[in-house]
Amino acid sequence: MHRMLSLVALCAAAAAIPADAQNVTLLSSKKRTLGNPTTTAYAGVWGYTDPVTYREYALVGERTSTWIVDCTNPSAPVEVAAFAAPSSTWREITGYKQYVYSVSENHSGIRVLDLTNPAVPVDAGYVLQANFSRTHSISVDPGTGRVYANGTPVGMVVLDAAANPLSPSVLGTRATPYVHDSYWRRGKGYLAEINNGRLTIVNSANPASLTTISSTVTPGAFTHNAWVTEDDRLMLTTDENSAGYLKAYDITNPAAPAPLASYLVSTAIVHNVFGIGRVAYVAHYTDGLHVLDVSRAATQIDLLGRYDTSANATRSYNGAWGAYPWTDSGVVYASDMQNGLFCLQVDVGHLNRYGLPTAGAGGAVPRASFDGAPPRVNANACRLEMTGLPANGSWLMIFSGGQGNLQVAGITVHVDLSNVVLINGSADANGKAALPLPIPNQAGLANQKLYAQIVAVGAGGQISASRGMWFGIAP
Repeated sequence: MHRMLSLVALCAAAAAIPADAQNVTLLSSKKRTLGNPTTTAYAGVWGYTDPVTYREYALVGERTSTWIVDCTNPSAPVEVAAFAAPSSTWREITGYKQYVYSVSENHSGIRVLDLTNPAVPVDAGYVLQANFSRTHSISVDPGTGRVYANGTPVGMVVLDAAANPLSPSVLGTRATPYVHDSYWRRGKGYLAEINNGRLTIVNSANPASLTTISSTVTPGAFTHNAWVTEDDRLMLTTDENSAGYLKAYDITNPAAPAPLASYLVSTAIVHNVFGIGRVAYVAHYTDGLHVLDVSRAATQIDLLGRYDTSANATRSYNGAWGAYPWTDSGVVYASDMQNGLFCLQVDVGHLNRYGLPTAGAGGAVPRASFDGAPPRVNANACRLEMTGLPANGSWLMIFSGGQGNLQVAGITVHVDLSNVVLINGSADANGKAALPLPIPNQAGLANQKLYAQIVAVGAGGQISASRGMWFGIAP
């Protein structure tokens, strides 16, 4: 408690936010101009961070192209490329390492882009054109390097990108039922079978013969997509119709998902959900992006913030298509069907990063993310999960009330050292550690901001440091 009370003293007042937003700030919005398009409309969105330079790129499915935008300065994004493609309202994108896979309902196979040099992306062309004539969506399991082409005429096709990312081979096909979208992690797949209104969980050990663990009818019986927390305990689903909404399930026992709380926006239709820790980032068409705290999903789902990308107030299939929350900086990319790409800053309950890190042995860089609960008033379960630490090494977390830029012992300290709280500990053999960060039940903490940085020391005395970090405490 003493440590947390010290943190309270470091907080600085939060800035005012626009009337059309709640705890989310618009950094920029942009429409495609490259190639002088005669018509534009936007669909899926993805992101890529260059692991060396930390430059960040948004990848957008646009009506007649796969569009790439440099968002390193999210207040002034710069178009990099627009790779022409057959016209389609649906264009979805995913990525594996530095490779991008783009699909649509109006071309065969998968479009592959190579972002080894993202400032000059290379179009590697189409693969598997003879295998399927169209694809509705595409998913990736980063742990296995398997890519899943969903909604093709022959079913869901499983591909091996790990062996050859520029030309993945077919590992298997699940012919029926129709899979609209899917999410894959840690040996399981979560299949949104929109036509039969079910979310089916499968064992992915054998890609040539996926075995069903359970199948659950979702509330609107129009299952659009799903996302699962890293501990495989909580699943969120969306139903893309007027009867549907976002629904949480306890999947501690994946053979019997147990329904939990729901989240309904009566003025808009829900579309896509993704997440980090216990925070979900949800596109709600004409009501834009909603950022949700799902840490108390057993009884309730709480709104942390929102930003309406659309001027359309009609409950319809217009507005926000998707959101990509996994940029290294913390900037969230949202795609709006009519209005293009939005770079958004989530001001509370979300970790933002700035500056460059200092790498340690083997190029390892300390990194942190929130789990258990987002930083919000009375969030006892809030904790910081750290990775990239030296194995069995020591770490120091610096909390501060402000940003800094000071060279100390060969690293850049990105926080103000004039008023700090220090917490130290040791990493495990995998270079991981967890720091409990319970937030007191004090209303005055709401919308306050803290800065932080990790400094780590390995067995050989080599020092590494994370990027600077900041977060606001949600009410």
